Amino acid sequence: MRKYFGSAKKAWEAKKESLLKIGFSEKLVSNFLKFREEFDFSSYFLRLGKLGIRALASEDKEYPENLKNIDNAPFLLYILGEISVKDSLSLGVVGTRKITTYGKEATEKLVADLVSFGLTVVSGLAYGVDSVAHNTALESGGRTIGVWAGGLDTILLGSRKNLVEKILKEKRGAIISEYPLGFSPRRETFPQRNRVIAGDRRGGRDS
Repeated sequence: MRKYFGSAKKAWEAKKESLLKIGFSEKLVSNFLKFREEFDFSSYFLRLGKLGIRALASEDKEYPENLKNIDNAPFLLYILGEISVKDSLSLGVVGTRKITTYGKEATEKLVADLVSFGLTVVSGLAYGVDSVAHNTALESGGRTIGVWAGGLDTILLGSRKNLVEKILKEKRGAIISEYPLGFSPRRETFPQRNRVIAGDRRGGRDS
């Protein structure tokens, strides 16, 4: 949508006829127009500020270069914590939620080695391998980034709150999402999250 209109601003301001022209259904367009009419930017950004969440557009200087190169890159990225220049050298570590003893030991060894080489560990904040990866990165003195499949306010209230607070408290990482406040994770958002975890590791550099 942004590519078609040229910018996020133009896509947001698009007229009904233009939205229908690019293939959106009448119902979807009507819902979007109603949402746009009722949306209060002032209160929304006030909520972001109270939660300590930053919003970066893909055109912003601080937007991670690694993410600019992926397919359908998020045009808006919500961030809790800090993204560092060091995070351009990173690796995604994900796996089963039902982790075995061997799997836990193998994940801890792998992540500790990655950290020793200066890599940032990126994972999905899920139970099992993801949680072990995040915790081991912190315990090894490294950085870790969690990618969430819903609005960042939803993870602050959920069962993963302790892990999030640990990452933020130690100031060696960040929690990021492309989804707006109030958006609950859904089955279809997890594959979208995974493309952000994978990112692009071809030597990009955060500005």
